[in-house]
Amino acid sequence: MDNNNEQQTIYHERVDLNKRNEMKEIHGQEYQPKVEVEEEEEEILSQKLSQLSTESKEQLPLEVKKQKRSNRTISETRYTFLEEDNNSDDRIKIPTYLLITNLSFQRLCSQLSITDILHMEKLQQIILIQYRALLLELEHSLWFTYFQMGTGIWKNEQSNLSCSNPEIWPKELQEIVQSVSMNDITMNDGQSIDEQCFQYVSNRLHKLAQKQQSYSDKYEENIQFIDGIGRTVAEQCIRSFLEENLVSLRKQHQYTISLLNCEYDENRLELQFLAQTPNQRQMDWFRHILNCKYELEKAKYEHVILKERFRHQSFQSIFNFNLQEIIPLEMYENIDDHTTRLYLEGQQEKFLKIFKTNMIKLFTDITYTYQCQTENEFHDEMVKFWNIHKSLPCDEQFNSTMLHLIDQSFLNMSIKFDLMSKHELDQFSIKKISDSTTT
Repeated sequence: MDNNNEQQTIYHERVDLNKRNEMKEIHGQEYQPKVEVEEEEEEILSQKLSQLSTESKEQLPLEVKKQKRSNRTISETRYTFLEEDNNSDDRIKIPTYLLITNLSFQRLCSQLSITDILHMEKLQQIILIQYRALLLELEHSLWFTYFQMGTGIWKNEQSNLSCSNPEIWPKELQEIVQSVSMNDITMNDGQSIDEQCFQYVSNRLHKLAQKQQSYSDKYEENIQFIDGIGRTVAEQCIRSFLEENLVSLRKQHQYTISLLNCEYDENRLELQFLAQTPNQRQMDWFRHILNCKYELEKAKYEHVILKERFRHQSFQSIFNFNLQEIIPLEMYENIDDHTTRLYLEGQQEKFLKIFKTNMIKLFTDITYTYQCQTENEFHDEMVKFWNIHKSLPCDEQFNSTMLHLIDQSFLNMSIKFDLMSKHELDQFSIKKISDSTTT
């Protein structure tokens, strides 16, 4: 027993030493726990959230009827850098706004008094280096967030609980690391998943730091030609030009970090609930009412998003009918009576418009009805929860900390769905603006 304790002590000391060494190497300074890192903003890519998934039935408390339980792990599409990318320079396409023929790029050239094509190409190369360096900054920010969460130094500003943060590696990262470790003997040599994640993320941060230095060197090599123009002014113009075009990417980055916040808090709150040593009945009820809350938030989210999709005409494809499959086009066009043909065309447009309006109303009514149903079910289950809680002996009731953690879990779930809704609505607005500029 003493040997086991001694081995655990040695292991924790080694991990702490590795953390300090890794962070010193990555940031060029001594690693300090509980350091707040400046949050990066994120960018929105043209990807949409996946539908929420559900799992099979599971056993609930005896007092609660069996029902389908949803998987509270929401599947979102977000920008990530989880896969190794050794040829990222070749894979990163030149953005449209960096093409020499692009009007915004030409305006920048005019602003810097650059007129000949050779200098335009040099400026393009400089901005492309800066562009890739900024992408690396966002990537580093994301991976350092993983590192902070996995080492327990993450500070979530959304959390109102003043407590030590547990070491939680994001689930998606664990899955990638487990996949990599199956083919990498050095990562699977008796290491726990926490050790593997720590090693993987530390190595990735180290590689990113090296790439950042490489881009910094390339930038210094190429920036010399604008010294005659005025380097300070030129660099300010380049930075402003890039930032204007990276707003959506930074928003997506912020969205990703915010979702990680919620996922981290979800796991943290459950760990804190387990730390209260709940009995099986309490644990079952904890999970059950969280699932009920999840179903409610999901139903509200789906109703709002469906209405917005119809408002932004995102579902037009389902109303596109190929009438030739019913009536051959030549039959329709060969109606000799021009007045009759125009009348039939008008009737067709009228009935299709009525059909579309009715179907939209039907779909929104379905989602709203389901939302009302889940609201009632959630209310009923909470009433049942409180009645059972009050009927139990004092030593079997949920203590005040448990009840507070349940409230915090409810709040965290609401925040997560609000984030998803706002992100989706922003996507609709961006698409609408994009469509209006291309038409």
